[in-house]
Amino acid sequence: MIVSMKRVVVLQHMDREGPGYIADLCRARGLRVIVVRLDEGATVPDNLGPSDVLVVMGGSMGVGDIGDARYPFLAAEVELMRWALANQRPVLGICLGAQLLAYAAGSRVYPNQRPGADEKPRPQREVGFGEVTLLNQESEAALAGLPPRIPCCTGTATPTTCPMAPFI
Repeated sequence: MIVSMKRVVVLQHMDREGPGYIADLCRARGLRVIVVRLDEGATVPDNLGPSDVLVVMGGSMGVGDIGDARYPFLAAEVELMRWALANQRPVLGICLGAQLLAYAAGSRVYPNQRPGADEKPRPQREVGFGEVTLLNQESEAALAGLPPRIPCCTGTATPTTCPMAPFI
């Protein structure tokens, strides 16, 4: 199936957090992939073309780092995502990109913490392997044919340590 989009604009934050298979799949469908290397000083685009898709990759920073001089691009990314959402442009966020997308859409984004042995909040490791339950599967064509529960390996979170995280 050939998708009608012409370009995929990928915002990349770190060398090791590139688009990989996403870029391969897009190119195989005849899409032009443009990787914007924010970690190398490239600037965030002001807007997107009428048939563009925005993909925002991962990184070691988080929503809490917006305003940090080390990551001057984060605030501009959030503004671009807000623009894309307001203009009904497709956006895919991976890891950090999903955090930024949720934040741009108005969600509260905060560190994943649980009480430790001393009852004080402690950061939870967000890497793991677990089982994911698919919700609203019958109304989502992309999930057709999948079993209701699937194993999932992620570098972001596991269903037990971060039950509200989206999984794909």
